[in-house]
Formats: sequence, structure tokens, C-alpha cells
Amino acid sequence: MATVQSARSAAPAAQSLTIKRALVQKPVVQRFNKAAGQKQATRHAAVLNQAVAAAPAYTPTSSVATPSASKPMDIVFVSAEVAPWSKTGGLGDVVGSLPVALAQRGHRVFTIAPRYDQYSDAWDTTVTVNVDGEDVRFFHTVKKGVHRVWIDHPAFLAKTALCIHNIAFQGRFWGDSFGDLGLPSEAQELFTFSDGYPKVFDEASPADEDKMNEVNSTGTSFKKLNWLKAGILACDKLLTVSPNYATEISSGPQLGVELDKWVKAKGVEGIVNGMDVEEWSPALDKFLKFKYDKTTVEAGKAFAKSQLQREAGLPVDPSTPVFGFIGRLEEQKGVDILLAALKKLPKGSPVQVVILGTGKKALEAQVKALSKTFPGVAAGVVKFSNPMAHCITAGADFMLVPSRFEPCGLIQLHAMQYGTVPLVASTGGLVDTVKEGVTGFQMGAMNPDRLEEGDAEAVAQTIKRAAETYGTPAYTAMRDRCIAQDLSWSQPAKKWEAVLTELKYGPGPTPEATADKNAVTTPTQKI
Repeated sequence: MATVQSARSAAPAAQSLTIKRALVQKPVVQRFNKAAGQKQATRHAAVLNQAVAAAPAYTPTSSVATPSASKPMDIVFVSAEVAPWSKTGGLGDVVGSLPVALAQRGHRVFTIAPRYDQYSDAWDTTVTVNVDGEDVRFFHTVKKGVHRVWIDHPAFLAKTALCIHNIAFQGRFWGDSFGDLGLPSEAQELFTFSDGYPKVFDEASPADEDKMNEVNSTGTSFKKLNWLKAGILACDKLLTVSPNYATEISSGPQLGVELDKWVKAKGVEGIVNGMDVEEWSPALDKFLKFKYDKTTVEAGKAFAKSQLQREAGLPVDPSTPVFGFIGRLEEQKGVDILLAALKKLPKGSPVQVVILGTGKKALEAQVKALSKTFPGVAAGVVKFSNPMAHCITAGADFMLVPSRFEPCGLIQLHAMQYGTVPLVASTGGLVDTVKEGVTGFQMGAMNPDRLEEGDAEAVAQTIKRAAETYGTPAYTAMRDRCIAQDLSWSQPAKKWEAVLTELKYGPGPTPEATADKNAVTTPTQKI
């Protein structure tokens, strides 16, 4: 979820829009500017302006059209991570790629993130600002037309950051800790939250025993601070990463995780993410020995499949459909449902399954044991391996995405880009991006709280359905439709641009959409 704050409300003299992936408080910004002083602020602006003037024009290497924006804007993305410099998940991918697509449309785009490491391609601006006795430095580079700025502060050396990348992760803290934030008292109401969500009892530490006993004895909800709630209330526009997820988080406390009433009151718009079609392209992939595109997909995938089967220790058999899973080994991604589903497949089922990921130790142990539990049928790779992820994406015939909830999802987009047909749970952006019988298979919705026998059965039956189509004209048609789609940021960037243009300039004509004939319609929805 992203909150968008218009610069008109934050600072009347500013001419930029700030996209806030993690909450940046107005009082903090004001205090920071005061501490910086006019001279240092002017110096910093001059440094960045010099960099803009010196930066060469960006020439895109892809075939994506780059029409000029009718109303060029200054756009700033503030995020806890930005790929490829820092990344723990899809958030980093989005902040790495979406700004490039907007820059291609004629906007002046910045990203601002913590400097977690010594990035060799970022130069020190020599600007320092003293905030609460600590010197803050700024590092900068220009890549693909986007100004990348990193803020260097001793706190970032702890390698700890709050990243709000879906509504379940909100930043809830005890209400009496507000004084530690250094914010004015009038801001407290934005953060105050009556917490009745059961998970807080599971996640409480021994130090919280007295407070938990007090709550448990009264049976009532209690006051906490909630960073995401504050962001929702403070923003001018609320966006999330798919229309269906926008509907889900507005529907009630279970999928909205108790923020549904504020989301619904504010209004939320869902725009499906694009993907990096240069890093994830079968025609450019540095990890593939045999590169391919939509005209050579059959031969390319056959070669990649044999390579995957060998690396996974499975029998090399072109007639057996291979199913892949790439993701964190935790309940949200539904890997426990998948493991239960494998046990429901009839013995001798003509399928192979490869699972790649790391996560919870108990699930890692089960994945490691797959080759013994299902010899010749399943294999588990418990490590982070970018080459193996690309190998599975290209070599698998089908990609499994049995998530309990998924705001948008990138795995299914990567899979379709490589002509790998996705099997997905019917949740979030998976509903918007995968059409049953057209570009993949829908498994149905999974219970978000526990492992249900019915969910495992649904996954097993969907695997069976997909396996039965393998080698048929129906499978070939789905594969070809998958790889023919335009899954780049080209169309989503136009929708982001329309939102930002309206926010900055008010309602009016939006830049004309110029989708090419192979482009899929990027879903968008206002709630």
C-alpha cells in the first residue's frame, strides 16, 4: 500500500509530489528542515540540480513506447528499500522499476531510501545536516533517468527498518510510547488505535506481561499506536497494488486487519504492478544458456526444463509436467498448503514439483525432505538462489502460487513473462492478473488463519487439472497467451501518472493511453 501526499498541502512553495511507501510524518519533515537551515537546504538543492544538468539523457533499451507527459512533474518516492541496492521483497522491485517508467514519460523522478551499505555507484554530495546531535549525509546517483538519493545516518547501520508492504504489517506499539517519537502532542490522535486483533497476544513479549494481563482481565480492546493508520489519515491519496486487493482491505476487519473502516472512509484505488522486463526476460536472461522469446518459446522452455530437472535431481523427462514454487517458506505464501496437497496426489501421478525458498525452520525441514518423501517426484532447494529462481521460472511448465493473501504478486507475472502457466489462489492481485483457462488456473480462496483440508484438496485438484492439459492445444494456447502479454510498467505508469496529475493539478484530461496491440489492460479500481 502506498500513501500519496500532495506537496501543496505539505509545503505550499514546493512543486513536487511525494509517494510515501513507509510513513514520513509532516512534523518530522518540518523539524528536519528547520534543523537543516536555509543555507544547507539551498546547497543540497544546488547539488541535485547540478546532477540533473550533468546527467545524460536516458535511452531505454526495451521496446516500450515512451510518450512525453503532457504535464511533467517532480515526483519523489520515499521507501525503506529500492532494488537493486536494497531489497527484501516486492516493495524494492516496485520502487526500483516504477520510477524508471515514470521518468520515461517525461517526469523528473527521485527515490529516497536509507543508505544501508556503501554503494559503489553513489557519490557523497558532501551535504551534512545535524539532527538531534547526529550528522546526516546524502548520497546520490542517476540511473536510467531516475535520481537515486540515499540518506546516511548511524541508525541505519543497525540493519533494521520498518517496511509497510501489505496491510498486515502496520507498526503497532504500546500507546504510552508516543512520547518517545519526539512528535507534537496534536499528532497523537493520528496514531491512536484501539487494538482488538488476536495476534497481538501471540506476538507479545514477556516484558508485556502486565499489560497483557490487564487487557485479558477486562476483555476489552486497548490503545496502541499504529503507524499505518496515521499514514492513511494523513495522506491525500491512498493507493494499493491491485483492484481486488483494494476491495478486500475495504471489506471488513479480517482482510482489512482492523483498518478497513479508515481505508473505506479515505477511499483507495488499486493499480496492478508492472514488472522489470529487462531483468526478467527470457530473451535477455543471463542465467539461461538458451535464450528465447514468444517465437521460440517451445524450444527454449524444453531446453530450460531439462536443465532444471538435472539441477533439481529429478528424472529428465520432457513428457512430465514440472510445477515450480518460488517464495518465502511461511504461511502467507501457502507453502504449508502446498506440502499438504502433495500428499493428496495419487501415487504415480505424472508430475514433478520443485520448491525454492527460505523461511520458517519447520517448513524448511519439510521442504528439505521432499526428495526422500517423494523420490523422483519432488525436490526442495532451501536457500536464496537468484540463478535457481530464473532456472525454475524458465524451466517449469507451471508455477504454483497458493498464497493465503497476496496484495499483487510478482511471481505469477515473472512466470507468464517466461511462458510458464500460473496456478494461483483466488486472492488479491492474483485474481486481477490470472484469468481461469486463459492465462492460468484459479485454485479458489484459502483460509487466511489455518490449514484446511479443503484448501489442500483444492490445490491438489488444480495441479491435477493443469497436468491433464499439459501437451494439449489448450496448454499451448495458454502458454502463448502468457508470454505475449505486455507485463511491463508501461501501462501501470500511465495510471499512476493520471492519479498524480489529478492530485497536483485537479481533475482534467489525462494523458492519452497508447497501449500497443499486445498490451493487456491494467486493472484499476476505486473503492
